[in-house]
This record gives sequence, structure tokens and C-alpha cells, in this order.
Amino acid sequence: MLPKIIHQERLGKIVPPSDFRTTTKEKLWNCSPTLSPGFFPTQESLLKLTIKEVNELRISDVFYGIDEERYIHKLAFGFTNGVMSPPVGSYVEEPCEKYEIPGGESLSQIAFGCTKLPYLTTLTLLNRYGDLITEIKGGGEVAKTKPIVMGMNEHLVSLHVETHINSIVQIQAIIFADI
Repeated sequence: MLPKIIHQERLGKIVPPSDFRTTTKEKLWNCSPTLSPGFFPTQESLLKLTIKEVNELRISDVFYGIDEERYIHKLAFGFTNGVMSPPVGSYVEEPCEKYEIPGGESLSQIAFGCTKLPYLTTLTLLNRYGDLITEIKGGGEVAKTKPIVMGMNEHLVSLHVETHINSIVQIQAIIFADI
């Protein structure tokens, strides 16, 4: 952790690109995406924010649906700045369920539990201490878990969600490291 005086000095400055890292793409469904809208919030908009603004940017909501086969679909994430990833219109039908993350809690991990096929069957959110915030469950048996993990001074600030009709195909994240 930086000394407090240096940290305070950095808060009003624009974030340098070196403070961001991009995760590898996690394939969640064995299908080609029909829509790949890019990162939301966009990479360009992130580079215009101050460090204070990026520090305040968090996932605030998870939107989803559970289909008739009991798999999670129409998955989207809302951020504290009002941006959704993927944006509205990315699915044939919009998500019908919403989970609000309590009190702007910072995440240390988002884990996607997939069946053998793979279909998304669980979504688990852990806080910065590794405690469970919530687990959204479908009906299939988890064969493999694909996590997006943040370090102690990191948090997720943008997602690139690729979709096919009403399903999430793959996901990639931009992580901010306030070092």
C-alpha cells in the first residue's frame, strides 16, 4: 500500500493505462457468439476517469434469467455509473431477475459454474475477504468452475460479455489495480 499522502495526491489524476489489466476470455457455452459488443464501460471512457472515479466504479447489480431447463441465461452486470454489460438489446429478451449487491460491496471473485456441455448453472460472488455475497443457482450439476479473481487492491471495472440469442457465450474483464 502506498503512503497515504501519495495515495491522496493520486486521487484527482487521470488513471494511467498501466493501472488496468485484462483477464483471459472465459468460455461459458460451446457456441459462436452472435453479438460481441465490446467492453462496457468502454476502455476509452475508463481512461478519461480520475483515480477517485475509478475507485468508486463497481458492479452494483446482476441481472439474469433462469430458463425452462434451469440454466442461467440473459446474464448482465450493472455498474455504479449506470452502465450495463452487455448493454440493453444484447439479448432477444432482457433479463427478468435482479440481484442488488449490498452496500457497494467490493468483489474478490466472480465464479461461473458450468455443466459438462457447458451451460451456466451457478454464479457465485465473493467479497474482498472471500466471504459469500450470493450464489445464483440454476438446476444443473457443476462440472467446472471458471473464476474471475481480483487481488487485494484490485476491483473489476468493465466487462466484455459475448452473447448468442439469450445466452452468455464468453466473458472477459478489465481489472483496476490501485497501487
